[in-house]
Amino acid sequence: VLLVFQSLDDKRRAVHAKLSKENDTTVNLELHPAGLGEISDHFANDLMGEKKLDLLILDGAFLPPEPEAFLTGLAEKALTAKLIGAPDKLKVIVLTDSEKLVRPGWINDPRVKGIFVRPVDNRQLLFLLSETLGNLNTLYHFDNLGWSQPNLSVHVAKTIELESLSEFGANLKSEQRLNPGSIFFLRKSIFDNAPNSCLAARVYACEDHPNDKGFFQISVIYYGINDHFLKFARTWIRENYAHQKGTEN
Repeated sequence: VLLVFQSLDDKRRAVHAKLSKENDTTVNLELHPAGLGEISDHFANDLMGEKKLDLLILDGAFLPPEPEAFLTGLAEKALTAKLIGAPDKLKVIVLTDSEKLVRPGWINDPRVKGIFVRPVDNRQLLFLLSETLGNLNTLYHFDNLGWSQPNLSVHVAKTIELESLSEFGANLKSEQRLNPGSIFFLRKSIFDNAPNSCLAARVYACEDHPNDKGFFQISVIYYGINDHFLKFARTWIRENYAHQKGTEN
């Protein structure tokens, strides 16, 4: 028997349990941690009596930190049992008590259709089920949803390298070309100290990087800078320059 139990350190663990009868009044219960192979075999054995597998809902306590080996093994067993037509037809939804599975490996795997951290909003789960299974005979699908305009400002972030900066602008290194005149927001590093923890910048030049092939050197000037950040930038540059000189000496 495969079980999930709550340990004293408030963690859920998958264990393999074996019951054996010693006499009429005593039953022995042996527990040992369940390995990845045991968990995968357990799910596969449970599916053997089925004719078709549309979707699996899994408890996160059974699952490893990374999905590739586990889901591939599960898909192969489901394919062998003729429950799915191809390995990429495996569909999984995960319910978990911990956010440890909310990580790129699980989020980006196309076989994982959703990850829910308990407590789960049943309406969201039912909506995802109807969309994943193509079931329109339910209240929870797009045609029955009301929509509103949230009027939220959303920033899409990309990592970029800050090569040099001054009081009024900076040089950046990027894999993506940005056209002169483009405006974007700089975040992190020194720019955390700008108003709203970001600083608008306008591109005035974009050229092939002189030292790194495949990259672009982007020159920007700050847009909408205020006196507070201007003073902070001067102090930061002065202290950073002094630190660099001290390191060189």
